[in-house]
Amino acid sequence: MASAFSAWPDTRNVRSGSDHSALANKFVSPFDVIAKASLPRPSFEFKYAAAGTAKSSISAGVGASDGRLTSDEVFDPDTDPDGRMAVDVDANGLCVRVGEDAYFVRKDGIGVADGVGGWSQVLKGSNASLFSSRLMFHVAAQLDFFDDFSNDYDINDYYNLDPVKVMQIACDRTLEDAGKGPSRAVGSTTAMIAFIRDDELRIASLGDASLMILRNGEMIFRTEEQQHSFNFPFQLGSDSKDTPEKDAVKFAVKIKEGDVVVMGSDGIFDNLFDEDILDAVNAVVLGSPAAAAHPHAPAPVHPPKPPAPSRILRTDPQQIASAILAHARQIAMDSSPTVTSPFQERAVEEGIYYQGGKVDDLTVVVGIVRIAEDSPDRR
Repeated sequence: MASAFSAWPDTRNVRSGSDHSALANKFVSPFDVIAKASLPRPSFEFKYAAAGTAKSSISAGVGASDGRLTSDEVFDPDTDPDGRMAVDVDANGLCVRVGEDAYFVRKDGIGVADGVGGWSQVLKGSNASLFSSRLMFHVAAQLDFFDDFSNDYDINDYYNLDPVKVMQIACDRTLEDAGKGPSRAVGSTTAMIAFIRDDELRIASLGDASLMILRNGEMIFRTEEQQHSFNFPFQLGSDSKDTPEKDAVKFAVKIKEGDVVVMGSDGIFDNLFDEDILDAVNAVVLGSPAAAAHPHAPAPVHPPKPPAPSRILRTDPQQIASAILAHARQIAMDSSPTVTSPFQERAVEEGIYYQGGKVDDLTVVVGIVRIAEDSPDRR
């Protein structure tokens, strides 16, 4: 069958012209060829966790202390018909909604979407959370497709999977779910997805969610936000001209065992500087809860050594996600002159007076990269 995904080149069996010349001039044992072909490709997966708090819970000063999200925390349609205070687990278990944010987590992939809340001020009956949750559902469903070997797919569809194409298909299906005509659902969402293929993390981003990769206690990679103007991110949905195929940015990053991937909605990165997140991760890994509880504490005179990968692998990612959420929540609720935030700095750069953190839905997903010992052999 024809491949549905063909944008990622498959270079595993490609040889250069110089290789062919060398083979022509010397004998190569077939046993050597078989041995080299049999070498397993490095394959990784996530040990993952997520934490989040809806914006309305922050404003009301309520919510789980560690932000741990479970299927027991389902919204009540009688008291909250729009689900704006909800932590809502999708019926198929493929995605979770946190206010107007949504996310999915899997061993091979993670994603975060942030429903653009400005719609509620423009059009009554709009539902940004529908767009974020359906988009994450349709992304997760595409990855879930490859888990069932009874599905008819070309093996190259799995290895050559393009994150932008995945996002585009999810966007198209979300717009189909929203319907057409006067009764259609109205809203939009930002989106970021990332999934693992062998030792490569493939990322697609549209909007102002962010992703960091930490290795040996240092940040080695970070995405950049996409904004049309201040506080106006690129977004997918009704009446938006932005599309994944035209506007999303994608990356392919080689990962190693012990890497820590942190992905969050803009609520996390509007309230925490990169250094705050890095300090929180290192504090949890090194077992320094006191440092983790104070994101703006002065740096120690003698900084600890970077955590070893073996120690990171023993760390519970839920503790990292909960620590990051606690930091962001603390800043979001603080408007005192002693607190600064990335959102405040950007507002001041635009000539807008703003003090403290930003109250918003907060969603963070953490994945610790480990060897996928039980992964199926798809060769």
